[in-house]
Amino acid sequence: MKRLHFHSSLGPALEDFIRFKRLQGFDYTSRALRLARFDRFLRHQGHTLPVLTREAGDAYIHSTAHLTPLGRHGELSAVRTFSKYLQTQQPESWVLAAYGFHVPRLVRFHLYSPGELAALLKTAQEQLPAGSPQGPCMHLLIGLLYTTGLRISEAVALNLTDMMPEQGRLLVRKGKFGKSRYVPLHPSTAERIQAWREIRARHVRHDAGEPLFIGSRGQRLSRSRAEALFRRLILRCGIRDCRARLPRLHDLRHSYASECLRRWQAQGHDLNALLPVLSTVMGHVGLRSTQVYLHMLPAQLHAAMNRLHHHLFDRIPGARP
Repeated sequence: MKRLHFHSSLGPALEDFIRFKRLQGFDYTSRALRLARFDRFLRHQGHTLPVLTREAGDAYIHSTAHLTPLGRHGELSAVRTFSKYLQTQQPESWVLAAYGFHVPRLVRFHLYSPGELAALLKTAQEQLPAGSPQGPCMHLLIGLLYTTGLRISEAVALNLTDMMPEQGRLLVRKGKFGKSRYVPLHPSTAERIQAWREIRARHVRHDAGEPLFIGSRGQRLSRSRAEALFRRLILRCGIRDCRARLPRLHDLRHSYASECLRRWQAQGHDLNALLPVLSTVMGHVGLRSTQVYLHMLPAQLHAAMNRLHHHLFDRIPGARP
């Protein structure tokens, strides 16, 4: 990522704060970008003091009114956290006021059906430019995300040396919270990796390093490019979610977690015992983060209700009709 530069009167404090958060183990990439926008706002406003004033804070809150509630929450929460930090260094500095607007808590997700997944994989192979590595690259990326639950940023950061198909696993180096972890590989995905290596070798540049996923010119595939190619596939397959929106590449992570839940439930496993395992594989710091990705289809809910119904009847004498 290109190094950010801060030029306002609070620039040094912003840089110190970001450095402090990263020393704590946080990636802080997206929040650093938000703080850079705050820095530009202060500079354009002509703010010259080494502390945050109430007037400057209120003006910044007002400047975000055009954003969606969720987007506005993200912008302001980053600045509010910084303002609390700054006040510990400069007691006279103002802490950004709490925002008085509703933030929706609904999680957007789409669970890909087997038919939709098959259509995406087939379209990636057949309709992306012939002779380009983009088709087989996206074919592997979609399959890998669906069978491992990796974050998109983690997948595109993978190198060839991180793949261990013979051992049935891959290595994620420094995930979202700076921690490395091993993730199990499905046998079918391991086979696709071996086939992809041969295709990749014909397109990669000698100075491109060892990225697993590459773009049309042999360079490392970027997240934005992967999302753009996936959007093209979604449009060609005509896939929409329940609100007629285009599903995202990130929804494969939701599908992975929910499929694990469905499979374990069907096999009669103890979900309470396995959820911590799922949390570790997905790179979460706690179960609360994992629960965001667990969704049950109507058929699963109906089956669970039936099991509960029979369980209760078996325990209550004379309850069965």
